[in-house]
Amino acid sequence: MPVATAALCGALFGIAFGLTGVGSIFAVPLLVYALELPPHQAVCVSMIAVNVLALVSTLHGLRSREVVIGDGLRLAIPGLFGVPLGAWIGTYLTGQTLMIVLGIFVGVLAAQMLLTGEPTPRSGLIGKTPELVPSC
Repeated sequence: MPVATAALCGALFGIAFGLTGVGSIFAVPLLVYALELPPHQAVCVSMIAVNVLALVSTLHGLRSREVVIGDGLRLAIPGLFGVPLGAWIGTYLTGQTLMIVLGIFVGVLAAQMLLTGEPTPRSGLIGKTPELVPSC
């Protein structure tokens, strides 16, 4: 992996992650097409990068009181059960198929964002400071 290209991709990925909070959608294509990693390896490398950046972003969000821990835990805890299933399914996919699946996910999400416009916040949170303790 060329150091200069990796650093540039890392900087672009960090900017995109900091701006949108979306990780692998940006990282995997960058790793595959710019750094020429095989798709399965790119997924694993992106998981490392996403987790490190997520930790840093979460700490920043806690300091600026932008993090709603309960909402994050309600998403993350069930996600822990989906990760092994996704990894197992991935062992049966070729690299090309894996990239097609990622492309479909990205396309569906992009269409949803383009068609629905501005997201509507939950009415109970409008104008309120996010909670900093879990409320599961």
